[in-house]
Amino acid sequence: MEILEAGRWAPSAGNSQPWNFILLKDKQVRKSVADATTNGGFLAEAAVGIAVVVDPEASNHSVEDGAIATQNMLLAAHVLGLGACWIGSYGSVYEEKVKEMLDIPKEK
Repeated sequence: MEILEAGRWAPSAGNSQPWNFILLKDKQVRKSVADATTNGGFLAEAAVGIAVVVDPEASNHSVEDGAIATQNMLLAAHVLGLGACWIGSYGSVYEEKVKEMLDIPKEK
């Protein structure tokens, strides 16, 4: 919860807070997402994953807003003595596959 709170408190353009966080607790879901990525195979073995979903209509700096929320969560994980790594998917070949797996609307 501390890691999610760190993401929630991240600054955003105009305080738009255009993000949602999806907790990937199910091992099969993490494996499916890992399999759909190019360099995210380690996600399958992680204890949990967090998908950071940003609504591009909610902010004129949605990529930056999502990145800083992610960075806040990575720093919180480090402070807690946990290993963490981001996997970027925006604009990638596998973005649509992951959106479908996690039931994320295509426009987000």
